[in-house]
Amino acid sequence: MTAEIKAAIERATQVLKDCGAKEVYVFGSACSGRFGPASDVDLAVSGLPLPALTLAPTNVKLLTKL
Repeated sequence: MTAEIKAAIERATQVLKDCGAKEVYVFGSACSGRFGPASDVDLAVSGLPLPALTLAPTNVKLLTKL
């Protein structure tokens, strides 16, 4: 995994925590050492409050720009 991808994960994690997430987990190929050019980044989010969920389409657009 490149430094750019690692930085994007860190930024996404911070955005999610700023929105109220209690925990953010990275899983899949990003953690197993199989991350490649066709890979995506899998995140599991815990404790995101309901108001943040209602803004999910806006937040997803923001995260895709990271």
